[in-house]
Amino acid sequence: MANDVFEDMIREREQRMELLKAEIKVLREAQSLSQGSKPSKTGSTRERALKPMWADILYRIGNTSENKLDDIQTYADLRGYKINPHTMRGQLAVYVKSGLLNRISPGVFSLTMAGAEKCGHPSASAIKTIEYPLPFLPKTLHG
Repeated sequence: MANDVFEDMIREREQRMELLKAEIKVLREAQSLSQGSKPSKTGSTRERALKPMWADILYRIGNTSENKLDDIQTYADLRGYKINPHTMRGQLAVYVKSGLLNRISPGVFSLTMAGAEKCGHPSASAIKTIEYPLPFLPKTLHG
């Protein structure tokens, strides 16, 4: 009899603990959103490092204004990167969604400023300066 009471108490506390874990997860996601980072499907807001192979491909995309998917695939093949076309399309779609690439038209991409920063492309160091005539406004605007 006493054993049943303990089992009930343990079960009740385990259920409360699961509810608290779920609440904490929601609070962490809300905190991330309020700080401007987007949680992944798993709830993680960790920014992943760019693999050297993909950094090289993004850097190459940054060297021209429009890059066709076939040209990107050819560049990867010439560099010895063994990327199957489905993987290439999928990864480029991920980079579009995350803001590293722009999709100009179906199968045509360009590097964004965020993508340039991520892969170390020289265009990332460009600062757009706008002079304002009003003294109370900021003198420069960084792009």
